[in-house]
Amino acid sequence: MKIGIDARLIQESGVGRYIRNLVKYLQEMDRENDYVVFLSPESYDSFKILNDRWTKRKIAIRWHTLAEQIILPFLFLRECLDVLHVPYFTVPLLYPRSIVTTIHDLTILKMRTGKASTRLYPLYLAKWLAYCIVLWIGVKKARIILTVSQTVKKDIVKTFHVPERKIIVTYEGIDDVFKRKINRKRYVQSPYFLYVGNVYPHKNAELLIRSYKLFSEKEPNAPLLVFVGKNDFFYERLKMMIRNLGMQSHVLFYHDVADDDLSSMYANACALVFPSKHEGFGLPALEALYHHVPVIVSDIPVFRELLDPYALFVKHDEYAWVEAFRTLSRGRYRMQKIPSSFFDRFDWKKLAELTKTVYESCACV
Repeated sequence: MKIGIDARLIQESGVGRYIRNLVKYLQEMDRENDYVVFLSPESYDSFKILNDRWTKRKIAIRWHTLAEQIILPFLFLRECLDVLHVPYFTVPLLYPRSIVTTIHDLTILKMRTGKASTRLYPLYLAKWLAYCIVLWIGVKKARIILTVSQTVKKDIVKTFHVPERKIIVTYEGIDDVFKRKINRKRYVQSPYFLYVGNVYPHKNAELLIRSYKLFSEKEPNAPLLVFVGKNDFFYERLKMMIRNLGMQSHVLFYHDVADDDLSSMYANACALVFPSKHEGFGLPALEALYHHVPVIVSDIPVFRELLDPYALFVKHDEYAWVEAFRTLSRGRYRMQKIPSSFFDRFDWKKLAELTKTVYESCACV
């Protein structure tokens, strides 16, 4: 069987981590099937082939473009694939053969806001409508849909009215770098609350800042607030908000942090804070728990599914978050002991094994 994987997003965060681990473990475990991995020019040279049944192809087509829909299907077709896996929602609609897609969340449908784009609102709205059309048709077109939580599966069934049997849940995992001996080097000398990830509008970072400001004004020895994530337009906008509020001395930013350094930052934090309005999974919360660090998260269904009873759940309310900060900083939160079996569900190798089974089932239909 010949399987294609669209890995153009492999260097990104979030989806990129999913792709990197999927192809890593498929290369290790599958010596029966042939694979073609499609890569952007930026990631082509750095991608290492570790299995002689794998081939890589360079594709200079950006995601979220018209060329992705018009040209990409023909590049896939010339490979004569039995199954194509698109690990993102932008399925090539003109591709006529068997497709597996991974839908990580329905944020694009649930959280429509012009703040999520650097474009003028009319242009943003036009592009948003195009994304929605691609998502709707892609869901119907895919042979099997993979997703990363039961919460997202329920959302897909409810929104698109597709049969549950068409959707397979594959939980994400904790990377090996976090399972090795923890790097205890302190990159921040003062106590701190830690936020990890991008700060797109649905991440609710503005509420976090407003809540932290209220908290720090009443607590002279308040821990710092530390953000770790790739610098972009949204981070720059958040920094401007912090400057306008006069909070520069209380909030630190770290960009382009290697995983080994991130492991240290988890281990030394007072708590991880994760105030999202909507998520498909939430890897930083699991990674923090693996480091035995308290986790404060918004009270949304996916976090209840994955983290209950080992996190502190907080409503989307400034004063509720102020109280959560106060509870942690004053030592009033007692973190439950987490059994090792809790983390058994979250394993990239299991995800790869189940994904391979899905590929084979599609080829047999």
